[in-house]
Amino acid sequence: MIISINSKRPPHQGTFNHRLKPAGALLAVFAASLLLTACPSPGGGTPKPKAWHVTTFAGSNTVAVDTDGTGTEAGFAWPFSITQSGNTLYVADKGRHSIRTIDTTTAQVGTLVTGRPVGGHANGNGRTARFNFPNGIVAVDESTIYVADSSNNRIRLLTIGAAAAAVQVSDFAGSGTKGHANGAGTAAQFDYPTGLAVSENTLYVADYSNHRIRAIDLASSNKTVSTIAGSGTAGHKDGTGAAARFYRPAGLAVSGTT
Repeated sequence: MIISINSKRPPHQGTFNHRLKPAGALLAVFAASLLLTACPSPGGGTPKPKAWHVTTFAGSNTVAVDTDGTGTEAGFAWPFSITQSGNTLYVADKGRHSIRTIDTTTAQVGTLVTGRPVGGHANGNGRTARFNFPNGIVAVDESTIYVADSSNNRIRLLTIGAAAAAVQVSDFAGSGTKGHANGAGTAAQFDYPTGLAVSENTLYVADYSNHRIRAIDLASSNKTVSTIAGSGTAGHKDGTGAAARFYRPAGLAVSGTT
């Protein structure tokens, strides 16, 4: 299910005519699908801590996990990560190896890449492509989305045409063989890549089981993969680049433009 956090109370609780407001909106994926809204202090005067109002936004634990629909009429299996482009949220639904969508104006849930109970690997359109436990997901724009296909040890590219149904899935980086190797695109190796973040022409990858942070140069002709931090030895150590140590890094965020 999907949790959304907004700074304003929805106009009618219990319905889906409320929408996510651009100002102050925060989005995340957890085990329940909720709208959390800040309520102002009554009567003005001395400011008091905000009270937060929680309502369900999308998904239900009583609906089949791969059901599309509006709001709580839809079901998710294991929504792990989320990204937004325009009025669309893209969800990596790990438990069904699928990529789902949510229209933020209507709470309509759809399936962009069809999932299966058992994961696999295949490129192609939304009906024929296969993922194996997709985790991280990040949208560059309304036509370009990257997915950390964790158990396939690959970064996949979703290219969306004028109609969402025209989505094509292709391998972008990673050979599919578990390991650590830098290099050009699919010549590189990852070990359970998980978190993704993008800044300008760089896609950052939390390489979970390699205990490293990787970078993919989106501007280079061969999509060069490099290692920017972490020694590969699990642990905690501050330092520069390979002198630092991580223990299974999973999430990433970008601050600034470098």
